[in-house]
Amino acid sequence: MKGFFEATSVAVVGVSASPTNLGRAIVYNLTEFRFPGVIYPVGPKGGAFMGHKIYRTILEIPDKVDLAVVLTPAHTIPDILKECGEKGIKRVVIESSGFSEFADERKKLEEEILDIAKRYNIRFVGPNGIGLINLENGLAVPFMPFEFEYPLGKVAILAQSGGIGACMLNALAFENIGFSKFVSMGNKLNVNENDLLDFLKNDDSTDNIFIYLEGLADGRKLMELASRCTKPVIIYKSNYTKASSGIAKSHSASLTSDKATVDAAFKQAGIIQAESIRESVDLIKAFELKPMRGNRLAVISRSGGHAVVAADAASSYGFDLVAFPDELIKLVEEHSRAGVIKPQNPLDLGDLFELDLYEKILDMTLERDDVDGVCFIHNYQGIFEAGQSRQLSARIGPLMKKHNKPVVYCLFTSNKEMEKHKKVCQVPIFIDPWEAIRALDVLYKFHTKNVHPFVADFRSPMWTPRIDELLNDYLPGEKGAQLPVDLSYRILASYGIQTAPWLVSENTEEVLAAAEEFGYPVVLKTASTDVVHKSDEGAVVLNIKNRVELLEALTNLQLKFGHQVLIQKQIEEGIEIFVGSTQDDNFGPVMLFGLGGIFVELFNDVSRRIAPINPKIAVQMIDETKAGKLLRGFRSQDEADIEACADMMVRLSYLVCDLHMIAEVDLNPVKVATGHDKGATVVDCRMTWA
Repeated sequence: MKGFFEATSVAVVGVSASPTNLGRAIVYNLTEFRFPGVIYPVGPKGGAFMGHKIYRTILEIPDKVDLAVVLTPAHTIPDILKECGEKGIKRVVIESSGFSEFADERKKLEEEILDIAKRYNIRFVGPNGIGLINLENGLAVPFMPFEFEYPLGKVAILAQSGGIGACMLNALAFENIGFSKFVSMGNKLNVNENDLLDFLKNDDSTDNIFIYLEGLADGRKLMELASRCTKPVIIYKSNYTKASSGIAKSHSASLTSDKATVDAAFKQAGIIQAESIRESVDLIKAFELKPMRGNRLAVISRSGGHAVVAADAASSYGFDLVAFPDELIKLVEEHSRAGVIKPQNPLDLGDLFELDLYEKILDMTLERDDVDGVCFIHNYQGIFEAGQSRQLSARIGPLMKKHNKPVVYCLFTSNKEMEKHKKVCQVPIFIDPWEAIRALDVLYKFHTKNVHPFVADFRSPMWTPRIDELLNDYLPGEKGAQLPVDLSYRILASYGIQTAPWLVSENTEEVLAAAEEFGYPVVLKTASTDVVHKSDEGAVVLNIKNRVELLEALTNLQLKFGHQVLIQKQIEEGIEIFVGSTQDDNFGPVMLFGLGGIFVELFNDVSRRIAPINPKIAVQMIDETKAGKLLRGFRSQDEADIEACADMMVRLSYLVCDLHMIAEVDLNPVKVATGHDKGATVVDCRMTWA
């Protein structure tokens, strides 16, 4: 990826003397951003532009070229890419549109350029993007003209949509936040977010990484990279609905993803998720501040109303509003005019009109060991105190750096005054206490997070060749069809997952013998894979207490559903839960946990994580649900064996990672022992082929 950002010579393919030619804007941007390297415009008609000769082909260029930027009709790209290969150009940015985002039949064109790129060892960004910018060296190649007004900063912006990417650049510039690198990824046919994230996580010029995505190239790889990245990774993922998918596919060749699964995956990988452009900007603003190492917060406000709002926000996010010391309270009381406001946290300074003291109070507060961060709120109408207020804004950044603690600054004034403050203030300015407090919450969670490194290509320590041998006789299974019941239970046993004692048979004597071995009461079910919800269809008989009842149940089931039946020991005690897994196109096997029986569908209270998981993640999944409250001992009930439950979840995550031919697993219900009893036992199991 380094070659895309550190090129010293650039060929711009698709330039002409026509005033409507978009390729000219690329040459203009390179000049506007003061690119110090050599620029080679290329166009079939030749000529000149901005003092540069326009070469008719890439092969006419006499010198070595590091990077080619191409903006020509889609059908011309294969020949141009071949010329790049023959010229020895290894990095190309394709800004042309008209590929699979335009029509499915254009996929052959994409396959052709991929083959050419592979043949010549070329990496390319795009197609269907607006290019990239490295603000450090002026390498700016978008086909839309930009003004060189962006401050250099430490934020990298990756966007699948060029429009969203440009919007983010402008939004950050409005907040006086600079960026280091920008890439419009387009269709991500060759270079994708994972390639760029892998580069940026070690890029010295980048501290924070923002990514806008409509589709995921490889969700598991993204999780692996993000979970190992020490820098904040903020992602705004869109395109979840049918309405958005049609638009997204028409301009970036993206497919929809299940939002609940994406949310779970991002949380697991430590990715900070934004839900809007505005929130994306606010999250980036948060990481312009110093780290928040604890949850002890001080709120200082000139407005009582804003102080109340900030207090609500602080409570909602779980911050501890620590008491101010007597020394500071005495200082406030001595300088208050009417003495009608009681000093506390939040500290209302509405009765204090000496703005020089505001800085002293903020300094004293940040100096305290029992304060981890400050929300500082100032307001005035822009007529009186304008100069003093701007001086106060200018001092907040230095105080934050002095104490190495975050200060979220909320300012309420006129638009005219706000513009003046943004020029002198060295910290981002917020206009809502809730957004400011949320910024501290994001900082606190990031700097205290404990993310387990995710492994994309995982083979569990429990796998043995014997497990594959167990499956060989049944492969290939029909997609979506259930695995034979006995095979499902044997697979569970191979991974050490405890099940109720069981036997699958159509022989009456074997069924009767199994009942004697297990001990009554027993349960009898049809073993037919055509029946999904056995209870709904009367394919389960519970609480069979003796031989006579068993024979009667066996006769009835075999008449209705076929001869093969499943007999199990009835597990009487325990809390019923559901543990399962399904395959996601982006993330592979997804673990599911919730209440057992019919309640999993009734309440839809299910937690998710991407397999594999560890015991800690399993416990997090448990505690996110209502089932977790039951297992923890709701209303003085005995606590269940959560350790055994988590162990089963981990083992199942290993199973579904190893056995990709299995699409879905439902263990429902699982009975989790309570009190002094131990264990978690699968009572019913269903698996389907991928």
